[in-house]
Amino acid sequence: MPLKEGCATDRLLTYVPKYGLANRILELQAALRVATLANRTLLLPQLLPSISFDRLFSTCSLRRHFCVIDLARNPLSNSTGKLDEVAGVSLHGERMSVFQGARVVLRDPPAEWAHKLRRVSTLDVGQFVEQRLHDEPLVLLLSTLHLLREPSSDCSRADVRLHCDHPGVGFWAPPPPHVIHFWRLLTPRATVTKRVRLIKKRFQTENSNVGSVGVHMRYADGSCEDRVAIWWGGKALDPPAPKCGKIPGCTTLDRSCCNFKLVPSDDPKSLRFPPYLYTRIQAYCESQLAQGELLNSLIAREKIGHAFLALDGQRVDLERQLMKNLKSAHVTVHVNPKLSTKVWSSKYSKAGWNATDIEDSLVDMFTLAETDLFVANPASSFSGCVRDIRAARRIRLGTTQMGLPPHDRKSLHAF
Repeated sequence: MPLKEGCATDRLLTYVPKYGLANRILELQAALRVATLANRTLLLPQLLPSISFDRLFSTCSLRRHFCVIDLARNPLSNSTGKLDEVAGVSLHGERMSVFQGARVVLRDPPAEWAHKLRRVSTLDVGQFVEQRLHDEPLVLLLSTLHLLREPSSDCSRADVRLHCDHPGVGFWAPPPPHVIHFWRLLTPRATVTKRVRLIKKRFQTENSNVGSVGVHMRYADGSCEDRVAIWWGGKALDPPAPKCGKIPGCTTLDRSCCNFKLVPSDDPKSLRFPPYLYTRIQAYCESQLAQGELLNSLIAREKIGHAFLALDGQRVDLERQLMKNLKSAHVTVHVNPKLSTKVWSSKYSKAGWNATDIEDSLVDMFTLAETDLFVANPASSFSGCVRDIRAARRIRLGTTQMGLPPHDRKSLHAF
């Protein structure tokens, strides 16, 4: 699809994608917002190595509304206009020396960013790129994943405000308008929607008089409890940058590949919830979720008769335990017949992903977005994407919608 009329071809911005599937979608979301704020055309990299966004998503609406062109069609990379240098912006200490044959020259961010720690927002970066790098033909963001969103109007509420400016749980704050707009424009290909429709059809043919719940049950190498402790329990990593050499490419919160322990955080802004609430959040991690107590209460209260489970296949014993408990509660259990490969973690990309892996995971994501009720994993950006899709479609939000699970009955209907 050609570049939208009026979009700049000499003021470009791109980013370096990494991490797992959902994080790469969030990286695009943040980079697109920065490009829009800085009045630049976004050079869209591949979703994954050798797999383009267009392979799994319909991006036509996105390209009609925003200035987006594939990185492979970079108008500055031809023989007459090739750049010798590219302006790089490092948000979390990343380094890169060469990009598409051009030398990467890192530009110093504003001094005040150092005091924000990991609380730099898309608005901060957009203003920096527009004001300080205005004359640069191409700006390269070395990471966009941990950029905070601009707050929505709901962030004025006292019980929501903490989640609007806190790293990690920022994706549980109410999505701002540009995120809603993003998910209304970026839609999955017909192969995904057809499979989602078939799963939903089973809900309707097998007792259509009861509701459905979607459950994201993710073990993620046992990291859920640690992430919950850091994001909600006032804990910190010791050492702050653990040595991770057991599995190439793994994340810093996986004990399976990193050596660390959790200690009380000395950050005065560290988020500490009351013990009773912190305990309730932990119940959404897979080991406790499998016991069925949380789901049984929702099933009884909301008259649930169908459960769709999105599983990562790491703890089959816990998954079977949950299925058994659901069936004991007379709930019909549905799963994606094609269990998705571990596309949710960057460490597994070393083995290679293919388009069918991504399609299977997107079937999970968009089926979870269609159920009457959604039980999210509190430490997963995959669940965060589902929650945003539901908000974009004006479907009831998840029980971890703002990082304060579980909400009361009224909050489950909030948009």
